[in-house]
Amino acid sequence: MIAVPRDFVLVEKGPLALVMRAGMSGQLVGCGLADPERLCSSPQAVSAHAGRGSMPAVELDPGAHERVLVRKYRRGGLLRLFLPDVFFSSRRSFDELAVTLAAAQAGIPVAEVVAAARLRTAGILWRHYLVTRELPECCDLPAWFQSGAADEDAASLARPLADLVRRMHDSGLYHADLNLKNILVSRDDARRLFIIDWDKSTHARGLLGHEARQRNVLRLCRSAAKLRLRGIPVPARFADTFLEQYWQNPEDADACRRALRRVLKGRKFFWRFIG
Repeated sequence: MIAVPRDFVLVEKGPLALVMRAGMSGQLVGCGLADPERLCSSPQAVSAHAGRGSMPAVELDPGAHERVLVRKYRRGGLLRLFLPDVFFSSRRSFDELAVTLAAAQAGIPVAEVVAAARLRTAGILWRHYLVTRELPECCDLPAWFQSGAADEDAASLARPLADLVRRMHDSGLYHADLNLKNILVSRDDARRLFIIDWDKSTHARGLLGHEARQRNVLRLCRSAAKLRLRGIPVPARFADTFLEQYWQNPEDADACRRALRRVLKGRKFFWRFIG
């Protein structure tokens, strides 16, 4: 049973189940979403923050200059060698749709989700797709750092990012892959930040607990250290500034900083030579 959010409609056609915004269903079907696998394998434009694999950028209407991004779910890790784009879960894209809508309702800036789809391939195996509005004025944080942002500007960006992540946690949201690649920033205004890619994220009632907060924050700070190790000019003070602003308590910030040092000690060799 597929839970259809308010203002969305469900269309089922053979092995395909497609949940779309009610007011956009004609546009989305018209631009090829009724056959998402063919759409994702076609030579469309690729998003600058595509993540794993390519991400077609499709015009909703000819000449309208408004595009949507179609993300096909792909595996990471060793399992990608055997099952690169099929999953046992029949709910994955619909779960991400639900948690992204919850984040938007909580006031967290996200890329607007306009559709989610699943396609049965064989037996209990499924392919999944998520469609979001493109944010053409934005780039991810690694690209922003590489664009030559002044060091003081880049360091100060850690403060609004910390405030945004704390608001996310205060809303009961836990981002399963909180890293700098999943933070978009406006090229015109570094204070405008968006959190994307809510796959496998969760939304709990009430405030997120301390342990979950620290785990999420450490993941973000690890990504900053990993990028620095690979030559991305992330400011050295970025993680410290972020932790101080996020925790608003020197003791909590210091505890998280110590935990970060312990984690990095065991991972830097792996990042440098393997992953």
